Amino acid sequence: MEPERILKAAKSKGLGAVAIADHNTFECHAKKISSKDVILIPAEEISTSNGHVIGLFLNHHVPGGDFFDVGDSISAQDGIIVLAHPYRKSKEVESVKDYIDVVEAFNARTSDELNRKAGAFAKKNKIPVIAGTDAHF
Repeated sequence: MEPERILKAAKSKGLGAVAIADHNTFECHAKKISSKDVILIPAEEISTSNGHVIGLFLNHHVPGGDFFDVGDSISAQDGIIVLAHPYRKSKEVESVKDYIDVVEAFNARTSDELNRKAGAFAKKNKIPVIAGTDAHF
């Protein structure tokens, strides 16, 4: 879906901000798309050795690879490290809890069981949560 269409849909739903996090590319944010009604958070979903990580408030592309290297790259941009849909793609969740800022506790393409498990993990570890559409189209 084109970013302009996403911003229009977000406005119609009453959302104040959205993050568009394409897989392993920052291309849509290089276009400097903006809206006076909805804040577009520059983001990217990055493939790592431990599943997917979302970087929020990025300035530029983050190459995939080792989980900790990706996290360091996000942190170097003063970005926020989100563990995306844990238990669906992440190989190890407990061992990375001290290296993440946020857990995606609801993902529209993830089972209710795994979303609940992600929420429980976040609550147990006192980590803030977000929700994602994982729309792809």
